Amino acid sequence: MIENSDKTFYKMDLLKNGTCKFQFIEQEVYKILYLLGYRFVRIERKPFFYYINSKSQIQIVKKFTELRDAFAGHLKNIDLPKKELDELLNTFYAKRPIKRNGVLENCLTDSPEPSIYLIEEIKRQKRDK
Repeated sequence: MIENSDKTFYKMDLLKNGTCKFQFIEQEVYKILYLLGYRFVRIERKPFFYYINSKSQIQIVKKFTELRDAFAGHLKNIDLPKKELDELLNTFYAKRPIKRNGVLENCLTDSPEPSIYLIEEIKRQKRDK
């Protein structure tokens, strides 16, 4: 779990009927993905999302749903009462706050010029798939 990120990426309103209404803050959601190790790079004008694991190994994100699944996994570790956590997860799956757009790309970009190692590793993984 990521330190100090539990409640910065959403707003919660308690409704009169006792349920909670959640709203996700797009850039904060993307910052969490960055902290989880997800990155974006363009190589020869082609877009790539990739993941850097705890051993600093690079893995290409093959399906965009991997980003959503990783964030949903993070949500499941948040310290909230079960009912509120269930509502947060339901809102996440219904609203799908992670969108493939320029904001996501900017938030996950490390630098405008990727390293030679990164370029070669991504090309190798694309070739070997």
